[in-house]
Amino acid sequence: MTANNLPLGIGHLELFYHPADCANIIRSGKVHESTQWIEVFQRYMKITVIPSDDTHFKLTLREVAEESIACSTPHQGLSDERSRRDTVIHTLFATLCEKNAEVEKHSKRMEKLCYSIGRKLQLSPKEIDELTLLALIHDIGKVSISPNILHKPGPLTDMEWEEMKKHPEIGYRIAQTIPEISSASNLILAHHERWDGKGYPNGLKGEKIPFASRIISVIDAFDAMTNERVYRKALSTQEAVSEIEKNSGNQFDPGITGLMIEEILKEAQSTMGGGI
Repeated sequence: MTANNLPLGIGHLELFYHPADCANIIRSGKVHESTQWIEVFQRYMKITVIPSDDTHFKLTLREVAEESIACSTPHQGLSDERSRRDTVIHTLFATLCEKNAEVEKHSKRMEKLCYSIGRKLQLSPKEIDELTLLALIHDIGKVSISPNILHKPGPLTDMEWEEMKKHPEIGYRIAQTIPEISSASNLILAHHERWDGKGYPNGLKGEKIPFASRIISVIDAFDAMTNERVYRKALSTQEAVSEIEKNSGNQFDPGITGLMIEEILKEAQSTMGGGI
């Protein structure tokens, strides 16, 4: 399945591709909104994502669209564009954190480590900005995953795991909907791909996986392993690093894993006052 071929219905989402269709759906009563919102809908969204069972997130998307349009001017400067982008990211991130409180700490830790690793890998300021944005919103698709799955204290069933695996595709669609973060959509889609091609959703292999997504997959795995979850205890830094080294060339890009581990250990020593 390619990014351009994603199904119209993903998880709890309904996707509508044409603004005119969106307006008709709203007028039909399936989505109850004001006439003013129909106009905003038509102006702002080329691809519209509505969580059909999540009124709060539906309203958040409306707020994002309205704020973005309200901040837009015909002669907008770069600082205004950046401010609008930051507002959009903050609104979406806050919505995700409300549904899954742990994601805020997880994403903030990843953002900090992404910045350090971006510098270590001598990425450009633009690439580092892209990487830190991905750290914050890579899991945005989880807004449409059932809280019963997200917070389940034990292993997921096969059916629950298939539902969980939809979040990169959902995140891709959400990011494509919003111009301020649409550049990250393919990176979000690929953040659970594996170097050996056994990841999801598209089974991308090796350098076909976007570079930023390859970096995020290592940092995401490290942070998940070293922080306690409802279903397991945290590993030590050294234990997590050993797991990453063991999976270099299989799950992770072997060309960058070594450099990333150096920076991870350096950051861990700094955070923990010299102990790991």
